[in-house]
Formats: sequence, C-alpha cells, structure tokens
Amino acid sequence: MLKIAFSTMLLASTISLAPAILAAPTTQAATITTKASVLTFTNLVDMEQAAVKQYAEKPLFGTKVDGKYRWMTYSEFGTQVDSLRGGLAELGIAADDKVAVIANNGPEWAVICYATMGLRAAMVPLYTNAGMEDWKYKLADSGAKVVFVENDKILQQVRTLAVEIPSIQYVVNLAGLANNQQGDLTYWGLVAKGAAHPAAALQPRGDDTMGFIYTSGTTGKPKGVLLSHDNIASTLRSLPERIDISGERSLSFLPWAHIFGQLAELHALLLYGNSTGFAYDRSTIIKNLGEVHPTILFSVPLIFNRIYDKVKKDTADSAIKRYLYHKWEKSVALKQEGKQDGPIDRRLGKLFAKKVRNVFGGKLKYAVSGGAKLDPTIGHFIDDLGITVLEGYGMSETSGIISLNTINEHKIGSVGKPFPGVQVEIDRSAMEERPNNDGEIVVCGPNIMKGYHNLPEQSLAIMPKPGCLRTGDLGHFDEEGYLFITGRVKEIYKMKNGVYVVPGIFENRAKLSPYFKEALLYGDNQDFNVALLVVDLEYLQKTAKKLAISSDRCSDLLKHPKIDALLKEEVEKMRAAVPVKNDFPKTFTVISDEWTQENGLLTPTMKVKRGAVEKKYHERLMAMYQ
Repeated sequence: MLKIAFSTMLLASTISLAPAILAAPTTQAATITTKASVLTFTNLVDMEQAAVKQYAEKPLFGTKVDGKYRWMTYSEFGTQVDSLRGGLAELGIAADDKVAVIANNGPEWAVICYATMGLRAAMVPLYTNAGMEDWKYKLADSGAKVVFVENDKILQQVRTLAVEIPSIQYVVNLAGLANNQQGDLTYWGLVAKGAAHPAAALQPRGDDTMGFIYTSGTTGKPKGVLLSHDNIASTLRSLPERIDISGERSLSFLPWAHIFGQLAELHALLLYGNSTGFAYDRSTIIKNLGEVHPTILFSVPLIFNRIYDKVKKDTADSAIKRYLYHKWEKSVALKQEGKQDGPIDRRLGKLFAKKVRNVFGGKLKYAVSGGAKLDPTIGHFIDDLGITVLEGYGMSETSGIISLNTINEHKIGSVGKPFPGVQVEIDRSAMEERPNNDGEIVVCGPNIMKGYHNLPEQSLAIMPKPGCLRTGDLGHFDEEGYLFITGRVKEIYKMKNGVYVVPGIFENRAKLSPYFKEALLYGDNQDFNVALLVVDLEYLQKTAKKLAISSDRCSDLLKHPKIDALLKEEVEKMRAAVPVKNDFPKTFTVISDEWTQENGLLTPTMKVKRGAVEKKYHERLMAMYQ
C-alpha cells in the first residue's frame, strides 16, 4: 500500500488479463499543452507519442557519465522506444504477454515500459534487491515471457530461476553494448534489431492491463495489482484540475516498481514535460541533489526525516548553527503572528534557511513525500523553509492517488481533499471507540484496479462493489473536508481491557527522535503496551562523548545509568504528541539491530513488517511483561 505525502476494483468471478486482440481500435489524436494543461489522450502509448512530439527537444532523463549529468531529450527517448518495440516484436511479444524488468530506475527502464505497452503487453517491474525467492514467485505468478535484468550477476540468477519457470523465454541484459557471440541478448542489441525491423505501435484498449504492481507482502505472499490504461489515464487526466507542475525537475530515487515513483516520476513526468536526474544509491542522494538541483522532490518520509535529523544534530553540535537555528525559529514564529523581527535577525534567519535549502539542491519549490505518513513536525519544518509541502494519499490498488493537497489548498498533517472523480467514505462500523470519528477509508472511482492477478477471492474481499475498494486504512475528515490518515486497520489491536490501539501514532513519533531509527508498539491481547526501539548508534555515541562516558560500545552505553535516564526522558517527551493515552507504551526495550529489507524486517518502501519483527523479537517482547 502507498500513502503519498505529496508526509504513499471491477471484477467478475475470476481475474484474468484482457485477451489478445491484434487489431488496433480507432483512437482520437492526443494533444498536450504546457501550463494550460489541456490534455486529450486515449491511453499511455498515445500520451507518450504526444509528449515526444510536444516536448521533442526538451531534456527528459539525466544520467551521470564521467562525473557529469548528461540529458536525453524527449525525441531521443521516443526514437529508442520505437526501436525497442521493434526488438520486442522480433522476440514474439504480443498483446497480453508480460515483460518483466529487474533493474534500477533509468532511461532504459522507461523505454522498456513504453515499448512493452506499445505492443499491448503488460509491464512487470521487480525490485533489484528483493532476492531470488521474491523474483521466482513474481516471475512465475505473472507468467513473464521476457525478463530484462540490470547486470551480469542478476542475469545468472534469473537464468537459474528460468529453468523452473516455463513462461520465461528470453533474458535480456541491460549491461553490454550488443548481443555477443554466445547469443546472449542485450538491451542495446535488441534496440539495434528493432531499428532494423520496426514495429508500429498498437493503441491499447482502456481495459487492457498496462502493468502489474506487486504489494509488499507484509501479511503474506505479494499480490499482483492489475492496473489498466484507463486506471492510470484517469488519474493523469485529473491531475491538471488539482496541480500544474509543468517544466519542473526532480531527482529520481524512488523505485519505479512502486506505484508512487512510477506514477510521479515516469507517467506524470512525460505528461507535463518535466525532467528527472537519477540517483543510483541512497548514500549519494544528498550529493546528487546538489548536482541535479531539483525543483520538485518525490520522496518517502525517511529521506525528509534524515535531513531533519541531520539539521537537529548539527545544531546540537555547533553553537553557531544553534544560534542561527534559533534566529530562524524566531523569524518563523513572528511571521506566523503577522509580525517581523529586526533586519539583522531576519538576515540571520534567512541565512539558516538558505543553508538548509542548499541541502536539497538550492532550487526546491515542492516537497512530495510518499510511502508512509509524513509527521506534521517535519512537514511544518520543510514548509517554513519556503518549500511547499504537498501531502497526499494513495495506494497501488488506486493507481497511486486518492486525495491530494495542492499549492492553493494544503493543510500540513492532512493528505488533502479527495481527487477529482474519486469518492471517499469513512466506514465507522467497527471503530466506535476511536477519537475524531475514525473509520476505514472506502474509495470508489475510475482509478480502482482491475483486481489482484489470479486471486479472485482476495479481490472480492476488499471490493464491496464494482469500482470500489476497502483500503484497510484508518482515517477521518475534518470540518473543512481535509482527510487525515490515522493508521492501518490490520495493525490495530485490542488489549485485554477491550481498548483498541493504533500503534503507528507512537511509532511515527518515536522515529522523529534523533536517538531512534525504528519503533514497534506491541500489546495485542495484553494488559498494557510495550515498545521496541532501534537506537541510532552514531548519535548515541556522540551523546556519550559529550557526557564523558568512556566506552563507545553499544552494549555498554545502553547499560549506562546516564544513557538509560536520557532515553527514558526522551520517550516521555513523546507522550504529549500521542493524543490517546492507550496508544503509548508502559515500558520499552532499546536494541541496536538494524531493520532492513535484506533481513526481512522492512518492505521495499521502508515499512516495518510487523509479523516478522514480532516473531524475531518474541522473547524480548514477552520479557517486558514479566
């Protein structure tokens, strides 16, 4: 699931992809104009061709070559799409076939996507760091015929899997310039073959499946969300009614195997004539921000949290930075009261804000955060820097957007108002005891998925009627019509006293502390709540040094009386930010283990896998009840 903090169903008795129909239906010509945002297109292939024509010489994708970013134009992208489409046709790819890609974001990823759709086939994106078991399940479940891979290592791994997956006929390596003498297919070899044997683009029907988006599998095996061209197109057509972001530049690091990154940084990118430079590693994001100078940034809250933490830590470590920070805070407070401080203090406050904005590249206008709820503290912090926070909400099953804050209508802490054409209702039937009239969010609209691939019963379970979806999210509207997300229904548990607990409220607040990276609240069928907190060892060691504690070993630090008292005080400070007292832990345990996707404790979108964490730390959780 995706919650977009811009702070990420129609079904018969069985689920199947659209049958192969070779004849292209008659389509209306697509037109795209910038700023006025007048759009007419029938499907994503139609949109791509119109965008290439409209924005031909504008920069589209930036890749780092020899230490500098080089930019591909829309025209060059269109030519490559046409060539690869011919190459795929030479491999026999036709309507209803599935083409998988296990690769990082890049121009090639985008070309594969649109070349695939141009043959009325469906795109199946997978995460490069998910591992062979994950790939095996998804490749077999989707019935992928061709698999594009990032490099030689993944090539060999997928070849091993292909022995057990009959549907896989070709594995294509993005590495290498041409098909080699051993017959290994490469991306560029296939592009060259397609250039020599072109294939005209087929225009998909509205209900054709454009692609799969697999869920994170936090509660079982991942489910393949089937999204049609109409699903995505309905969202894109409605975007101009809420926001015009033409001519912007972003830095791409959200994986396009996730709906948020794919919708915002690929499909909407083309629609608006925007551009994006690629960051290839999480560790280089800050550096790349200073090289690409984005004007709009799409990110999970984790990145904004880390930048916020870095600022707070830096100000704690430096008297000069702390002085500038306080001047900026004073300026912000006075501005909110309609007042203005003196010229020197005002200049010092602006200097601080400029230095922080420079961390984002210096030109950032809009902060768009997805994958989880953005804490209002961080939202206000970024907004007060002069960077407009556009928070919203969506999920894979709704083509990425349910509600959205806009430049003219935005409220920090909310996820905006319902998207045009989307109806949102709050089902309170099982949540009478929660404050703010919280209930499950139920959504209806043209953006609702076709269903889960080969899972008709699970599809029907969350689709109360055609075109409607039970999101599994808990939330409420305020008096002005802004939607607020409280948590996940499936994460809510009941203590022995019958009180419902929403663990995400405490967990999100705990991760704002510089001392903690992750948190889990536990108390299902227990007398009280307890918490696991993953410590930020680097920050703890810096703190220990200030306290003149000699050892820097984590085990020693966590046993030290001064550290113990400090962490208890830090947790107690969080109480005021958790409005319901039953959502707070009675006691907690601090651990130093890393929770990562690789060890199975986090999803690809950095959400905690509750079941996996509770199983791994069962003894520690139970020990807190002794």
